[in-house]
Amino acid sequence: MTVAELSDKLINNIEKMIVGKREKAELAVTTLLAGGNVLTEDVPGTGKTMLARSLAASVGAGFKRIQFTPDLLPADLTGITYFDPKTSDFIFRKGAVFTNVLLADEINRATPRTQSALLEAMEEKQITVDGVTYNCNTKSRRDPRHLSLARGSAGQIYDKNEYGLPKDRRIYKTYRNSRHGQCACGP
Repeated sequence: MTVAELSDKLINNIEKMIVGKREKAELAVTTLLAGGNVLTEDVPGTGKTMLARSLAASVGAGFKRIQFTPDLLPADLTGITYFDPKTSDFIFRKGAVFTNVLLADEINRATPRTQSALLEAMEEKQITVDGVTYNCNTKSRRDPRHLSLARGSAGQIYDKNEYGLPKDRRIYKTYRNSRHGQCACGP
């Protein structure tokens, strides 16, 4: 099976679960195959979570969603090492980034420090906690690449509880032009 055939098969499968998002599904599949990340800005209730879930289900991958808030800490994403008194040993508890498809909802609401932890995991596909490096991917039946779907608020103006995203990351962005009802994609 060629890459084009595989892509079409995945997109058609996604379209069985979510209708009218072919362009975004194409971008998500292309980005998955390229090992990249997607930033989607759109109004609530337009199927962003369903797109991520259906993509993960189509390739047999793990899926997690995390809601970003101002009090979210980097350790909530990466995980923590804690002492277990029963075993007298330190144990690492994995955070939300340990998955194949991660939906980071409203990333612009998190502090820059927490955004940085997510963006590092997205870029390098690994994190370091207490001097130990961990691969963020989890093994699945078909061993897909890691994909992060980050969602910012639909508006361009940030209030006092929102932080702008860094401009220097290689993230493919989708946005909706609500005035004309068009979807555009690009870096």
